[in-house]
Amino acid sequence: GKMNLADLIILDCEASGLSQNSYPIEIGVAYNKDSFGFLIKPASDWNYWDTIAEKIHNIKREDLENSGISVYDAVNILNSQLRGLTVYSDAFDFETFWIDKLYSSVGVERNFKIESIYMLNFNIEKYRKEKESLSKNIITHRAENDSLIIRESIIRSTK
Repeated sequence: GKMNLADLIILDCEASGLSQNSYPIEIGVAYNKDSFGFLIKPASDWNYWDTIAEKIHNIKREDLENSGISVYDAVNILNSQLRGLTVYSDAFDFETFWIDKLYSSVGVERNFKIESIYMLNFNIEKYRKEKESLSKNIITHRAENDSLIIRESIIRSTK
């Protein structure tokens, strides 16, 4: 059916790498007329760090130590902002893995659903073009910016 674009919520993560030992280091969420994002101070047993990933997102581990919020605060913000909602991700498997790792690190249950954007009804080709053009004027591979770009690209591709 036709989705209500006002209800479209996008979640995006930056991570310490792509291995099984990776973890979320930044989360961004874009929804109607607003967005938020935060860096996450790694849990004590989150040690994996991929310098190739760092070159992509440009976030240093010390940035997380200095400016990140605790994993506990991160799950509380997500649960309070997203309770009962469905959020969409452009990298469902990775994002679900990282979000679940975040939640299990503090033993809290996630109270929102994550789905793939590819379950939504939009023109993929147009989406890719829009995403490329929106990405030219904004710093990408930062979670909040990426979530905004993804959301706007989907909206522009459903018209």
